[in-house]
Amino acid sequence: MLAKKALLTFGTKGSSLIFGFAVTFFVARSLGPERYGIMGFALAFTGFFTALGELGFASAHLKRISENKNIGRCIGTFFSIRGILIALLLTVSLLVIYFIKKFGNGFETKTHEIVIYIFLASLVFKNIVTTITLTFDGKLETAKSQLVEFVMMFTNAVLSIFIAIIMPSIILLAGAILVSAVVALTVALYLFRGYPVERPTADSVKSYVSFAAPLAAVAVIRPFYYYLDTLLIQAFNSSKDVGYYYGAQKLPNFILLISDAVLTILLAAVSQFYTKGDMGAMRELCKKAERYLSLIVSPLVMFLIVFAKPVIEILLGSQYLSSVPIMRFLLLQALFLTIGRPASVLIVGIGRNKLYALEAILEFPLMIIFYFILIPKSLFGVKMFGYGTQGAALTLMLMSFIGFTASKIIAFKLAGVKLNKRIFFHSLVALLSCAGVSAAANVLSFNSLMFLPLFFVITCVIYFGALWFTRQINISDIDFFNRMCNVKDMKNYVKAELKMRGTN
Repeated sequence: MLAKKALLTFGTKGSSLIFGFAVTFFVARSLGPERYGIMGFALAFTGFFTALGELGFASAHLKRISENKNIGRCIGTFFSIRGILIALLLTVSLLVIYFIKKFGNGFETKTHEIVIYIFLASLVFKNIVTTITLTFDGKLETAKSQLVEFVMMFTNAVLSIFIAIIMPSIILLAGAILVSAVVALTVALYLFRGYPVERPTADSVKSYVSFAAPLAAVAVIRPFYYYLDTLLIQAFNSSKDVGYYYGAQKLPNFILLISDAVLTILLAAVSQFYTKGDMGAMRELCKKAERYLSLIVSPLVMFLIVFAKPVIEILLGSQYLSSVPIMRFLLLQALFLTIGRPASVLIVGIGRNKLYALEAILEFPLMIIFYFILIPKSLFGVKMFGYGTQGAALTLMLMSFIGFTASKIIAFKLAGVKLNKRIFFHSLVALLSCAGVSAAANVLSFNSLMFLPLFFVITCVIYFGALWFTRQINISDIDFFNRMCNVKDMKNYVKAELKMRGTN
């Protein structure tokens, strides 16, 4: 059943990939790098405040719900805490905007400011939505949470494409994101009918706080990982460079959605196995998750690295060719993050969140040092490398590798989960397959962009054929995917879950 839940989430993320491609295709072309960069900056600016709406309590809720605690008490406790956090998020962000305008240089243009306000409103609604969907995820009711996400993505895609074609406007495009969040909240509230909500007690609040406290540091640091690069590029370069960087982030971010599909399900499952004392099943689950993520993601990442230039031309247009080297670094970052996430989930799932937080805290100053050495041309009169956008992407790639290595070492020490050396073989085979297809295409002069989908299919055939020949995959893997992809079973599962109400 966990496999079906993961597949359903993969399906939603796959839809997100398609919708995202379509939105990026139309929006990036209609706005151009400079105006597209304004959207990227506004998202990064508001994203910096996301930590205030989370502070580790999302993971706490997933764990407490998955432990089959008093569901109503857990929901009431989390909703109360999240309400306070959302109010904190809104208050702090508005104060920061006020001080920037009052005592700083303000924003580059009035459009920057308006879009930031719209994205801030969207962030509030999205936090309310995830307050509900995290309850679904904690109970492993994947169909409900994925339906809400699908509705939000679909609404945003339709509105954004319509606006990009009919009346390209940054403000209207930002408004589309806000409307999609409101629509998703409506669906989430409908699916939430019948769930018990009880008044929190001092003990329940203490339980949540004790688990979330070590993770709060990670939550505060996380926006620096996600958004500081964009803000520094805006500070040391220009909106146009932000546009190139924002465009380059699209495909790597879509790949990270694949690991996100496994993340919440895996955390709940690991927590359940650990609570039952079944360490063997927990280790096996994490090893399988890492292996299958590597099998799926490796050919996609390597294909996009080898064929980065034509992919950028198709997705964003020739005006974004400066995004090519940036995207290659970010794709490697996405690969390391994806295959490293099962180890990170295991650390949190067995309650060693202090170690997880310590890892993030120790890595943080190193990332800041890399940023300030690699991005600006000079700092306080001292000459730096001045790599700009590529320096930011290189920093993220290096930090993801360091984080991957640290997580694997900790997971081995805590639970005996060894490094699966096959994942490196997957990447090597994928790279050689892509390089071979690229070389053959050049020799045969098949350089038209229309051949790109065919090249990907051929690459996958060579990749999986080589893995079969070298016995890296076998008939049991095929049976696993066949069972997971059974359409009839999936349909019955989704229908049954959507009919469930409350604690049924």
